[in-house]
Amino acid sequence: MTYYADLSAYDYTELEDDGEPHLNIGWLAAPHPFPTGPLKDEAIERLAILRANPVNQFRGSHPCDFCVAEFREQGLISGPALFTALRDAGALGNGEIVIEGPRGWYHAPVLITHYVERHGYLPPADFVDAVMTAS
Repeated sequence: MTYYADLSAYDYTELEDDGEPHLNIGWLAAPHPFPTGPLKDEAIERLAILRANPVNQFRGSHPCDFCVAEFREQGLISGPALFTALRDAGALGNGEIVIEGPRGWYHAPVLITHYVERHGYLPPADFVDAVMTAS
């Protein structure tokens, strides 16, 4: 998957210029470090709801780099076994979560929920606040 630093300018897909900032959140990839820490269960539940209704869906899917490395260490090098392990781990994504927040519009891959739950990723506080108030 493509890596973008949190709160950097979003440019993964073309957007119409609406005069608002569009920012990246949770576009993680090896070997880039990322902040970790606990996230309240309510925020994780809200992320899961948002993940169920993605926008900017793409053909195919993007795997979690961290899980790919982990599964390869377990001997699942490629093919159907690796795909099945990634699917079962919720480690495949094909869309985005887009919500409005205090700094503008936040764009996160649907894998953000997986990153939080499985890898301990801690998104920026402004994004978490926006998740809690998103409708």
